[in-house]
Amino acid sequence: MAKNKSISTRKKWLLGILVLLVVVAAGALVFHLTHKSRPSYSTNAKTTSTAPSAQNDFQGDNQKTVPETVPEANASGADQNGSIDTIPPSSQWTKSDDGTSIIVYGPAKNSSFASGDLVFGAANSGTVSYRLSDSVSGLLTSGTASVVDGKFSIKLSFSTSADSGNIEIFNQKDPYSPESNNVLVPVRFK
Repeated sequence: MAKNKSISTRKKWLLGILVLLVVVAAGALVFHLTHKSRPSYSTNAKTTSTAPSAQNDFQGDNQKTVPETVPEANASGADQNGSIDTIPPSSQWTKSDDGTSIIVYGPAKNSSFASGDLVFGAANSGTVSYRLSDSVSGLLTSGTASVVDGKFSIKLSFSTSADSGNIEIFNQKDPYSPESNNVLVPVRFK
């Protein structure tokens, strides 16, 4: 009878160890799966610019994330609801990489641009985002504009001591989502 009692105790002891091993294995599996599914972020972005959103390896329709910045108080953009007087020849247009998502009719690349001038074009989205920066201060103003009947127009008002800058038009679902269809128009300030 003592032998049967020791076999029963041994079975309980082995069953306890087996349950413990199953619990530890399940915990390890849950830990592995939850940590494996987290996105990894690279901190190896290369840039030669001091502008807050510059990425020297950004190309075309690839998405980039722009840090939130506060525009200068002496610059603003006003949505003109797609109002366009004349459309310049297509040789002066600047287009997104796919050639159709965003087309900036004006200003043309490397043309003169002054406070109160319009940025205008066409887009196949409901809104476009814009950003005006200069070579001295960086970001001057940014915002969104409506696309009305396929057209957008933005009146930019600003003051700067810089000789040149950039106008960027792009698509972005919200301020924290990546940008797409970026169009960069370098300009000279009057």
